Amino acid sequence: MNAEESTVPDYKLIFKSTSVIIPAHYFAINSVVITPDCNKVIKVSSEGQLKIWDTSTHTEICQISDNFDYAFCVDVSDDGQCIASRGSNDQIIRIWNINDTLEPVFRFKYHTKIVQRIRFVPQSQQLVSISQDHQVVIWHDTKPNPSRILKHHKSSVKGLAIYKNCKFMATSALDKQLIIWNIQNNFSLVHQV
Repeated sequence: MNAEESTVPDYKLIFKSTSVIIPAHYFAINSVVITPDCNKVIKVSSEGQLKIWDTSTHTEICQISDNFDYAFCVDVSDDGQCIASRGSNDQIIRIWNINDTLEPVFRFKYHTKIVQRIRFVPQSQQLVSISQDHQVVIWHDTKPNPSRILKHHKSSVKGLAIYKNCKFMATSALDKQLIIWNIQNNFSLVHQV
C-alpha cells in the first residue's frame, strides 16, 4: 500500500505537532470526521451541536445547531463541501454547505426509527442512511425524497461501510446478516451472508 492509498491520516502532518488536544464539548463526542483536504475537523456531541475546528490554528471556526438535542453522527462529502448529520430527537438527516452553515440546505426524512449511521458515497452526489427501521436508504443530495430504499435486512441495521474508489457497500444488522451491495449497479444485491 502506498502513501496515497492509506486511510489513516498522518496526524503529525495535520496538526504540525506531536499532540494536540482541542477542547471541544461539555458532553460526549459521538462522531468525528476530517475534511478531505485535512484543514477541518467536524465533531458532533450529546449537547446537540456540530463544531468545526481549523486543524492548522486549532481554533473553532463555527458551531452548528438545528434544533436537535443530541447530535449522533456526521460525515463529510469527498469534495469537502457538504456536511451531513442527524440528531436523536427526530429521524431527520440534515445537509449543510460547509461554507454556509446557518441553515441546512436540505432536510431528509423517511426513516421511522433512529438513524444509526450516515455516509456519503464517494465520487457521487449520494448519501446512505441506515436505521433501526431495518432499512438502508439512498438519497441524492439535492432531492428531498429517497432515490432507493433497500429492505433486505430483518432487524436494526447497525453497520455501514463504503470505501473510496470501491464499487461496493456493505451493511450489517442485528439479524446477523452481512449484505454486499454494488454501488455502480444501482445498489443491487451482490452477496448476502
